[in-house]
Amino acid sequence: MPSISCLGCKVQKRFKDDKFYSVDDISLISINNLRQKYNIRKRKLDEIDQIPVASKICKSCYNLTRNNPLVSIAHPLVPIDPSTPDLTFYRKGFNSHISCIFGCNSIENLIAVPRRMRELLLMNYKFLVLPNARMCSEHLTLENYWPLVKQITREVLQEDQKVISDLMFDYYKNSRMNEKCCFDLDNIESIENNNFKAWFAFDKNQFFNICEYTEESDPKHVAVLLCKMRTSLSNEQLAFLFGCCDRTIANYLNIARKDLYKNLVPKFINNNERTTFVSHNTPVAKTLLDIPDDKGCCVFDGTYRLVQKSKNFAGQKMLWSEQKKSPLYKPVVGCAPDGYILFVFGPFDANHNDATILEECFEKYEDILAILQENDVIVVDNGFRDVLKYLTEEKKMFAYIPGVGQRDTLEANKARFVTKIRWIIEQVFGRVKKKFKMLALPAHNATLIHDYEILQIAFALLNLFHEPILSDRTHEDIARLMKSRLNVSNRLKGIVEKYNLSQVKIPYIEVNYVNI
Repeated sequence: MPSISCLGCKVQKRFKDDKFYSVDDISLISINNLRQKYNIRKRKLDEIDQIPVASKICKSCYNLTRNNPLVSIAHPLVPIDPSTPDLTFYRKGFNSHISCIFGCNSIENLIAVPRRMRELLLMNYKFLVLPNARMCSEHLTLENYWPLVKQITREVLQEDQKVISDLMFDYYKNSRMNEKCCFDLDNIESIENNNFKAWFAFDKNQFFNICEYTEESDPKHVAVLLCKMRTSLSNEQLAFLFGCCDRTIANYLNIARKDLYKNLVPKFINNNERTTFVSHNTPVAKTLLDIPDDKGCCVFDGTYRLVQKSKNFAGQKMLWSEQKKSPLYKPVVGCAPDGYILFVFGPFDANHNDATILEECFEKYEDILAILQENDVIVVDNGFRDVLKYLTEEKKMFAYIPGVGQRDTLEANKARFVTKIRWIIEQVFGRVKKKFKMLALPAHNATLIHDYEILQIAFALLNLFHEPILSDRTHEDIARLMKSRLNVSNRLKGIVEKYNLSQVKIPYIEVNYVNI
């Protein structure tokens, strides 16, 4: 019984049992494409220059050529100059980790094909490069790829159409971004003043002042970080905003964060300069708490930073707060009476209370807190009541707390003195969350390891352009008035006690539309 061999796969089959097809309507490029396809399967088939007479292909190879919509029907190959374009059909490069997309024999210096290069080859040369393909590093700098592209005769298959569509979409999207991107990172001066502060939290003069504290980063790195902190946009959204890829945005964020944390934060946060501490006292604090000119006042309070839920059980257990019913970590902040941030300590677990955290700070950060000396004033809230004895007896400081429960008139008036000074710390927390939206939203698990550094950078930026936070313009007069009325009796309380009004039942009348 005679047998025949398939021109595409070279598999010999019996002519009687297997159906074969003529190659009269199949292009030479398709035949070579089939031979290369089977070459990948370890069958060494060489490309042919012309189709032999009375050649046949098997049913499997015939179906492969029929299912490919981009097959060229031109039978003979017309000699064409290798450097001239040929856009008659789409070609596809080799998809392997150990070979170049153009079929080079060298396996050294192979790199992953960048996405921009894939888009360039597809749109300009109709040459499809799959995501996992590799290419020689010297091919990146070529000006004309036609000599290499025209050596490839592999055509794209139907299942590759989605890859082509995605690359085309990204190409046109990137082209639109490059033409109409919102901000040009290489030319910060071109951004309008009206939009600058809305997107970067500071005006241009303040922005370039921030850049003076950097050593390794450029203004574009700082701009991306400030925009991230201000808007809390994702890296993909920032990439669209600045006309670059999201990987570039991530690199810029890391460069700026490390530089500012190294050079800006130590100058404005946890700086153990006694003169800075004393100079930020306010007349209200000095008047109400009788603070001498050579002594300082510090308002301590703990805040919390919400984070996303984690799959790590140990981490989730440390971050879970039963009070807030949410995962979080706690930093402790100490500020002066005018809102200048002196100390930022942390991060601490969610199951630690404020008193325990503050006592741990005095032991762990003793060198930083050395600027707090005897007879200095510490203002805290009720959450620190367990640490008052430690502050007054061991640290020899004056600690003020509003108090708990029902108080008499004198104690209530003294508590109002504390509230008049302690409200500033709540204003600081609100200001940093209002200025930097990123800190008002839960921290992502992917960036949680760097979130505390971002928090310190935010507080340092507030200190860099610090303006005293005052409740009113006549604060000194109000402080004197409050001090003069410290011992004034509560007349309303006297009337209630005199007529026993607290125990008198008030007759309530049921009101309905008829009585009205």
